[in-house]
Amino acid sequence: MGGIIYDHRVSVVHWQHPVSHQPYQAVLGFDMGLLTPIGQFIRNGITHQSHLMFSSQDTRGPLARRAATHRLPPIQVPEIAADAYRIIEGDPTDLIGIQPLIALRDLYLAEKPRLQKLNTDLVEYQQDAQAWAAAHPAPVEAPVFWFKPHRNSRYLTPEDKDNQQQAAQERASLTIEGEAP
Repeated sequence: MGGIIYDHRVSVVHWQHPVSHQPYQAVLGFDMGLLTPIGQFIRNGITHQSHLMFSSQDTRGPLARRAATHRLPPIQVPEIAADAYRIIEGDPTDLIGIQPLIALRDLYLAEKPRLQKLNTDLVEYQQDAQAWAAAHPAPVEAPVFWFKPHRNSRYLTPEDKDNQQQAAQERASLTIEGEAP
């Protein structure tokens, strides 16, 4: 399920019928993004998996102001009562088709205070993390490039070739001395 969340109060969601894959669309009177941290839940003894992807739209934010300066029409947010839903595409009488929406809405209504607290805590954590990162910037280090030509490379000087050969002989002598008789 995916869609757009307007001003953290109205959600327009899209999904498909689980059997016929017919598209469905609904307007919700709550922020469906509060449910995105939940990947699995149990309802009526049945385990449900949820994969929610939403974009958030601020109707008074920078995009809306930019659209107004270019004389584009304002963002139209559908009107709906708080915690309600309205099916705008698909068959609203098909209980199998709207079952994903009903399950998520019931979960939202049952866990609303906890979801709002989780969201508040997450925003506070992100602000704290940004403040800490601003107070403790990562040190900037100059990049280091190592140029190590391989053995018998045409870029090796005669001195480098001698050094490599001497190192190889030392390694060979260590293995011979370390072997058991």
